[in-house]
Amino acid sequence: MYGIDPETHMPIEVIIERMRESWRPAPGKESVPVIDALGRIPFEDIFSVVDIPVRRGAICDGIAVNSGVFRDAESGGPILPDTSLWVLNADYAFANMGNDFDDRFDAVIAVEDVNIEGGKVVLSENIKVSSGNLVEPKGGTVYKGELLARKGRRISSLDIANLAAACVNSVEAIKRPLAAFIPTGGKLVPMGTHPSRGQIVDSNSPMVKAILSEFGADVKLFPIVKDAPQELPGILEDATNTCDIVLIGGGSSKGTDDFCPNLIKQGADFFNHYARIRPGRPIVTAVRNNKPIVNLPGPAFSTFFPLQWCVRELTDHWYGVTHEHRSVIRAEARANFMMEPTPIAYGLFFEVVMEGDKCVANRLDEDIRGDLFMKADAYAILPIGSEGFKAGDILELRPVERSSRI
Repeated sequence: MYGIDPETHMPIEVIIERMRESWRPAPGKESVPVIDALGRIPFEDIFSVVDIPVRRGAICDGIAVNSGVFRDAESGGPILPDTSLWVLNADYAFANMGNDFDDRFDAVIAVEDVNIEGGKVVLSENIKVSSGNLVEPKGGTVYKGELLARKGRRISSLDIANLAAACVNSVEAIKRPLAAFIPTGGKLVPMGTHPSRGQIVDSNSPMVKAILSEFGADVKLFPIVKDAPQELPGILEDATNTCDIVLIGGGSSKGTDDFCPNLIKQGADFFNHYARIRPGRPIVTAVRNNKPIVNLPGPAFSTFFPLQWCVRELTDHWYGVTHEHRSVIRAEARANFMMEPTPIAYGLFFEVVMEGDKCVANRLDEDIRGDLFMKADAYAILPIGSEGFKAGDILELRPVERSSRI
């Protein structure tokens, strides 16, 4: 039924393993301002260059005092000093959270335990004050030389705050890979063109650029290549010479216009045509001259899934990330989707909604209508041999993008 040739129709896991074995990327580094470093991956570990606080600071709002004027009675209860004659900046000083204060004082009393009326200081009863009370020591938040961000771990918004506070103004990050995308097809017209009969707007180029940006790659979009075999070799050579990853859109099957596979195969260290997954079964994967080349099937539905299971693995390989955490949505299947075990994996889109306090997943039919993409919140790839799922089963789905419904 599926025409599966085990020699060519490799499982997607095998394809990724073979491509990783054949491709040895050597990314450089670039200096990135901390304010622009969200999602970037440090080339090396990053350490603080200063102590924070640089000397000491109050842990809370209050007043700074000399702890030596406070003592405990032999019975164990505190004996408070006479504060009625205390003078500001002589016997005490105001201390705000995080700020330093005069060296004459070594402790802080929280503002909740202090009442100042008519210039007179009144303290709460039974408070105990000792040296260092409510005082953060030098380097208490971050000490000079402390590890702030690890090599190979993406920088988060919290990391950015920590780096900025520790006076790290820029980071040496792994250079982003540059991916080429070459759309092909005699029927394609550029985005912004109103198609005539028999024409299709190139919607894959903007989608590929958006998705690869999420993966941490820059994208060089090439003009549409019509179904002219004499043009593509030169364009493919240009792409492999100037880019780190090469993607071709369309022309991967066995139609009369599908000449890409034979071109890609020439001189390849690794080459495979077809994968055991649907949609996107005609995908071509190759490594040539230490550059990965992926020929993506043309329809947007069939382009999306190879981007997720194949191209994302390539960008992770570039960064040296093999098991990076990815978001998962756990949702209850609304309806049965049962099938006979098959020799291929299945990619499915889901609409995910909240019903009360329950997250529910509704499988979307496999069609090419625009509302499929409008409704799709998440996707899943059922492995080879899967028998589907039943209503009520808990599914682990990958989000397509942030959705207001989930």
